[in-house]
Amino acid sequence: MRRIAALGAALAVAFGLAVPVAEGGQAGCTAPVANVSGVSQAEGTSAGYTTLVFTVSLTDGGCAPQGSVEYRTIEGNGSPVDPAFIARESVDYLPRAGTLTWSGRADAQTVAVKVRADSFVENDEMFSLHLYGERGVRIGHSVGVAWVADDDKVKTAPLATTQEGEICWSIPPNFALGTTTCKVPLVLSRPWLAGPLTIRYRTEGSAHEPVKDGVVTFQRGETRAYAEFTIVPGQTGKARVEFFEPSQGKLVYATSTVVISPAG
Repeated sequence: MRRIAALGAALAVAFGLAVPVAEGGQAGCTAPVANVSGVSQAEGTSAGYTTLVFTVSLTDGGCAPQGSVEYRTIEGNGSPVDPAFIARESVDYLPRAGTLTWSGRADAQTVAVKVRADSFVENDEMFSLHLYGERGVRIGHSVGVAWVADDDKVKTAPLATTQEGEICWSIPPNFALGTTTCKVPLVLSRPWLAGPLTIRYRTEGSAHEPVKDGVVTFQRGETRAYAEFTIVPGQTGKARVEFFEPSQGKLVYATSTVVISPAG
């Protein structure tokens, strides 16, 4: 089996299909991609803090991961949005910054952030965890949105948002580890419990197959879902994703520009 794998890697190099190797990895594999997930949580109504946890996971590129990313919290979602929906640093949450490191294992890692509890009636508000400064890994979802849901007054419908700064990595055709699907996240501020919630989307741009009438579906109780489209392996370009017509609630930020790049 190892001889077959080695032969496959050699042929990939010979025919120009090989892709970059992770730092400390082996030939014929790709550096894994780090993605940070969005999360939603009630802020709490008593004095003190509640803890909100981001998850940073790696997709398997075939290389044993050897690398790191930097992270820091930022206000809002990394895009210009209505200030009424922005959680403020040191007021609504305590800032965090640091480094996540992988040494041979692709286990998901977490970043815990303290959110200030209060009894004030206010909007659902958001802040984010931003990934940057990658070494030995690549970054895909660089911004994970956190909705801090107000629980001091009954609300009937959630808010929804996406963010800028997504990257989808394409891989040359016929390479065994390749993927052709790009997933763009949407995050609800609170679970919708009255059945499925849908949000429509469409795409335009290059290096992908445009979607004219896609649908993102949140099942009962979910707060995170994805718009998907097919990318063209080996091509570089951009896709603009527009979300519209939520079946319930409101879109706070409704577009996402995705960079599509060959592995590199």
